[in-house]
Amino acid sequence: METTQTLNPLASTLKHTFKLFLRDLEALPEEAYTKEFGPVVRTVADIVHEVNVVNDEIVKVIRGGYDGPMPNDGWLRAPEGLRTKAATIEAFKRSSEAALATVGGFTPEEFAEKVKNQEGEATREEECRFMNIHVWYHLGQLNYIQTLFGDDQWHWMS
Repeated sequence: METTQTLNPLASTLKHTFKLFLRDLEALPEEAYTKEFGPVVRTVADIVHEVNVVNDEIVKVIRGGYDGPMPNDGWLRAPEGLRTKAATIEAFKRSSEAALATVGGFTPEEFAEKVKNQEGEATREEECRFMNIHVWYHLGQLNYIQTLFGDDQWHWMS
């Protein structure tokens, strides 16, 4: 997720959020990625898969490629090949790097432009801010799962 270019403020904020999310992913034990705490509780792999799918969809929207609402078949579940710690982390890195590359390429004027989305339309800035909020929401879930494994350490400071 490292980039040498100067990032616009939205890309910079996303980069920071992605870095914290990644640190918590790396701190979780392998078993957390597939541990089911109940019949409807999603695993870490499922949560990260949703983050990636939503981020990828937002990237498509801000590029002007909205092609209709995402299917609503219930909670997203990670496919079989994305259920290990290594595969989950790699998928997150790829998705977040693609998001940063896209968001980092827009000017302030382009962020103010409206694009079509699931609710009708929004500015690119609003879409990017939703991406950030959505990742933070799931970061809280990762932190809670971390405590279920007996880890109450703060992993963001390294």
